[in-house]
Amino acid sequence: MKLNKRIVFSIYRYYLLFFAILMTITATSICLFPMNIFVKILISSVSFGFLCGICLLLLRQIKRNPIIIIFLTGIFVFVIGYFLTYNPSVFKRDKSTIEYKYCSYVKKWQGTPYKKNGESKYGIDSNGIAKSSMWQSMLKYSLKNSDWELLFHKCPVFWWRDLSDQDIVNGKYNYTYQKGTYVSLYDIPEENLDNGDMIYIQRHELLLIYIGNNECIYSNKTAGVTKLNLHNKDIKLRNSPVILIGWNLFKK
Repeated sequence: MKLNKRIVFSIYRYYLLFFAILMTITATSICLFPMNIFVKILISSVSFGFLCGICLLLLRQIKRNPIIIIFLTGIFVFVIGYFLTYNPSVFKRDKSTIEYKYCSYVKKWQGTPYKKNGESKYGIDSNGIAKSSMWQSMLKYSLKNSDWELLFHKCPVFWWRDLSDQDIVNGKYNYTYQKGTYVSLYDIPEENLDNGDMIYIQRHELLLIYIGNNECIYSNKTAGVTKLNLHNKDIKLRNSPVILIGWNLFKK
């Protein structure tokens, strides 16, 4: 009996050590790399291991203390009842507040070095700015305003998915839509630009994020994340066709 307990304890100890190492690797990968298949596998592995650990812990506690069954049953009934009675269609979402938070997060990326497919302070590209700023603004708004549909359904799925420049332009996953095409960046009427809109310069394959006051944020290889003032016309961008893109979440 003592031998069996020692074996179980040893397995449990090494499991915790392995799980801690895996969590550390996963956390580091999330900070340094974009949401690619390697990071997704790590997150899935950690989540599965965590759930297994929780289940083993609960089984052990239930065996020792049957009152836990009553407690867990109460929580289960509450959660099921909450989701059955919750109707997201009647929830009033302040889109202008999310738009404001989004632009605030976009501005905070200034000075970050450029990195293709990057999504962290160690390096980021333009579509990374758009994606990271969006899920952060969704998360902050949903927590502050108890928007459970946005918190539990839209935000995690948006964060999990890959989103390239072309995905944004083509409206993949129905997150964005095209508002119009123009001869150049400087031919877009000011009244057609809304805060949070994106401008894709086709010839240069460059994505700009409009933050208001005739200013755009983007990331380039030489200067990293920087600001572009539309009043200071760049001859290189004068004759480059552009596509104006909006977020469906901000659509009035």
